[in-house]
Amino acid sequence: MCCGEQEILKQLEKTPLWHMPPLYKQIWLYLLIRANHEGYGVFADGGIQNIKPGQIVTTLNRIAAENSWYVRNRKKKPNKKTVREALKWFKQQGMVKLESNAYRTLITLVE
Repeated sequence: MCCGEQEILKQLEKTPLWHMPPLYKQIWLYLLIRANHEGYGVFADGGIQNIKPGQIVTTLNRIAAENSWYVRNRKKKPNKKTVREALKWFKQQGMVKLESNAYRTLITLVE
């Protein structure tokens, strides 16, 4: 592990996220990894929507499915309510902005 990575982990330990359930940390890391880094367009709401760096277009089901884990060879998956609660907490902490409709959720990571 590099010196910069150690410093990032030390800073993370001082944030409120550190004291949340492990799933919150896992979902946050997932969002950081999946965030758009270049920008692109997607067809949404009857037109092309530009997705900027730091944004993710996804669904609660996809976040739940991609943050599953195994216990004794049985796959465990968080439910949509748990994912929604984690996103709501991130929003309350000023970590994300959310825009949702019936088909997708646009998540914008905030610096």
